[in-house]
This record gives sequence, structure tokens and C-alpha cells, in this order.
Amino acid sequence: APADQHRSTTTTPNAFTPSLSTCSPYHRAPLPAVPHVAAKIMPWQSPDEVSNIGESMPVASLDVVLPETESLSTDLASLTQCDAGACDGLDEATCAGALDEIVMAMPDASRLNLQMQFMGADKICENTNPADCLATLDEYRSELSESSRAKLLTEACADAADTQLSLQCDASTCEGLSDDQCVASLDIIMATMDDATRLNIQMQFMGADKLCDSKNPLDCLSLLDEYRNELSDSSRMKLVSEACAAAPEMLDLQCDDTTCEDLDEAACVQNLDIIVATMSDETRLSLEKNFMGADKICADKEDSECLSTLDEYRLELPDSSRMQMVSDACAAMAAGQAPQDGDAPPSDG
Repeated sequence: APADQHRSTTTTPNAFTPSLSTCSPYHRAPLPAVPHVAAKIMPWQSPDEVSNIGESMPVASLDVVLPETESLSTDLASLTQCDAGACDGLDEATCAGALDEIVMAMPDASRLNLQMQFMGADKICENTNPADCLATLDEYRSELSESSRAKLLTEACADAADTQLSLQCDASTCEGLSDDQCVASLDIIMATMDDATRLNIQMQFMGADKLCDSKNPLDCLSLLDEYRNELSDSSRMKLVSEACAAAPEMLDLQCDDTTCEDLDEAACVQNLDIIVATMSDETRLSLEKNFMGADKICADKEDSECLSTLDEYRLELPDSSRMQMVSDACAAMAAGQAPQDGDAPPSDG
């Protein structure tokens, strides 16, 4: 048969043809179309083998320069999280594109926390519910040039590392909001709460006392989080808005020498942190006065200043030291004991 009868009349897509799923986030516009490449069956090939031949053939010409694969992979690998050094060594386009991907992959509460670091964000979101605030800041960010966006996000990443929103809710949280706005706002608010505050709110759920019977605070919190997240939007909105409206006082949990029984170090320190955070100022001061050396730390100090100093000292300790100090104080307070005069606070080495 004549050789030209074996020519394929179908254009095979080339490996460099961009698509929505494979295009790098750094390309702001589609690449030019690749020139037509016709595949020819060679004597040693069967017709079936020609289907993918175009993918292995070189491109005749391209009007753009594609980034080298190794270089692009290195850039991506170097920017995996949003922090102070996120864009070190990267050009503006690469920085902006990669940070866009990271930011949009964040949960709503984390993204709001980040974007509240933007200059003027507090004014933009004044008297605005969290869901609308987030939408406004998303829009504002997306409209900036690559250069401005890269600068704004790198600064926000650095600032957000040391800042955490802690939003609150009450009976007025969903006033004037649609159901969609209400549930979105409540979800964001709950996600920004520290563990103790979230536990306090969720203990207002009907049946929470039964769910958490005989459970430590951390396991109780995990169970209530899971329960809330599995509800439909309408049920979750009703449950959380009612709990917010209850405006509960803090739980004022207690601890003793059995608090960390059967718990590993990580679970123990998380439980103790939750318990101490739920305590009233009076209860927390009574506990922290059992820290070794607290009598010297608080000498000549009023109770409020003493509490503030001991709180700061406790929170600055690493997990293992904090766990030991607080668990010892819990046992001492439960037994009605006080530290011996002259004892010094625990040292990290």
C-alpha cells in the first residue's frame, strides 16, 4: 500500500498543551496553541501504538518560555506554608501565585485571621459579621496586582504567626443575617475560639452533660466538636446560636492528682491547659499559688498583679515543664497543701 495511506489524519494533543488541571498557578494567562503535529506509523509499529506518539514528539516551536521543571519544583517545595520567610529567594510572580494557593486552601477561620493583618482590615470589617468580612477581604486581596499582593501577604504571614483571632458570640450574633450568613459566621467564630471557650459554649448543647459524663475535658471537647460538625447547616445553626445566646459563665473546672491518670504527656498537658483556662480568676490564683516559688514571685504584689505574673510565667513554659508544674499544683491544691518556703520554680535545665 502507498506510504501516505498510513498517515494519521488526527491531531494528537502535545504533552505541553496546558489545561486547567495541569497549568501552573504562576501562569496568569493560557499558553499559545501548540502547532499541529502529524504522527507517522513506522514499519515496526502497529496502528494502535500511534495514539500516544504525539506526546513524546518534540514541539516544533513555542512563543513562550516554560519554566524548567526542576527550578519550578524547587520553588514550590520552598513555599509550603505562610510564615515570615515564606517568599525568601522567590520572585514576586512566583511568591504571589504560590501564596494565593496556600491562602485559598486555608480554612475560613485561618484565612480570616491572616487577612485581618492587612492594613485597614479592622476598618473594612467594622460592624461586619465574620462571613461578610472574609468575603470582602478575599475580594480586596484578589484585585491587587501581583506585586502588591505578594507584599501584603508576606507581611500578613509574618504578623499572623504571633496573632490569633478569638471571636465571641452572643444572642445578637445572627441578627439581620440570612441563614447562610449566620451559619457561616458561627462556624468561623467557633473555629477561632480557644479550646476552653469552645468547650464552655458546647457544654450548653442539649445532652452535652450526658455525652461527656466521666470524660476528661479534651475527650469531651473532641466529642462535642465531632457532634457539631456532623450536623446539617440548619441544625448546627440552631444549636450553636442557642448556646451562644445562653451566654454561659466559664465552667470553672477543677483538677487533682487523678487528672492525668492514663493520659500520655500530650493529652495531659492539653487537658490541664483547658482546665486552667476555664477557671475563674479566684480559682486560678489559688491553683497557681501552689507553684514552687510563687510566694517569692508574688511577694508584695496585689492579687491581680500576682495572678497576671503567674499566668505569664505558666504560659511561657514548654509543655513538659508546664505539665509537671500544673499537675503538681493540682494535687497540692486538692490536698490543701502549700509549697514549702524557699522552693524555687522548676527549671528547664
